[in-house]
Amino acid sequence: MVKKKEWSINKIITLLMILVAVLSWGFAAAAYAHDVEGWRNDPVPVDGELPSSRRAAFLVVVLSALLDFIANLFGQIPNCIAVISSTFTYRLWIVIAFVLVEGAVFSSGFFLKRLEAKLAHDPKMPPPAKRKATKRRKRRRRGPDGRELD
Repeated sequence: MVKKKEWSINKIITLLMILVAVLSWGFAAAAYAHDVEGWRNDPVPVDGELPSSRRAAFLVVVLSALLDFIANLFGQIPNCIAVISSTFTYRLWIVIAFVLVEGAVFSSGFFLKRLEAKLAHDPKMPPPAKRKATKRRKRRRRGPDGRELD
C-alpha cells in the first residue's frame, strides 16, 4: 500500500510566505523598471499582429505580460539596492502591503497550529476514520456496441 505523505502546516505556511515575498519583489521590481527604465511603456503590448479571435488575443497579451513580469522579476536582482530604495521612497504601499500580507499568513499559520494541537488533545473528537481496503476489480474494456474486448 502506498502511503501518501501529508504536508505539515509549517511547510505550507513557509511556502506561502515565500510566494508572497516573491510576488512583492516582482511588484517592486516592475514599479522600479516602469519608472526608471521605461519598461512596458510602449502602446502596443505585443510585437506583431494579434490573432483575430478575441480569446486568442487575450491569451497572447496575458501570456506576454506574465512572461515579461517573470523576466523582469529575475532581471532586476542585480539592481536590488536601487529597487528597494525606490520602493521605500516612492511606493511605500508595496512595503506596507507586503508586511500586512506576510503577517496575515504567519498569524493564520500560528492559529492553525494551535487549532491542530487543540483538536489532537480533545477527548470529544473522534479519531480520524480509516478507510477500509477494498479489492478493486479491473474494469473490462468494452467497444462502442457494448461488447467486451479481449
